[in-house]
Amino acid sequence: MAELFFNDRRIDGRKTTELRKIDCFFLPGMADGSVLLQQGNTKVTASVFGPHPCKVRSDESPEQVYVTCRYNRPPFTSTSGNRQKQTSSDRVAAEYSITIEVGTSILAILLNASSQQFD
Repeated sequence: MAELFFNDRRIDGRKTTELRKIDCFFLPGMADGSVLLQQGNTKVTASVFGPHPCKVRSDESPEQVYVTCRYNRPPFTSTSGNRQKQTSSDRVAAEYSITIEVGTSILAILLNASSQQFD
């Protein structure tokens, strides 16, 4: 295993207390909000569609917010080193989606966006 630190510096030259720079770019598009976050070689894009009225009338409730989240990752990001196609039954992706949905729902309720839907 290679040494990660040399003279209190990481391999890339940063001190142990330094973080990589985070770049944030707002993207134009059809979404109501789109952003590209970049830290080092890692890039994350996010798009928000909404708020808009609930698609199903019976789902409307003044105390509830509906958030739909889709989490996708490229096939080369597996920890095994092999390219893995993401399937609809991918547990990790489903857990990430649920975590994002719950967190965003709580935030939307705090911002008074009840009886709305976000995608």
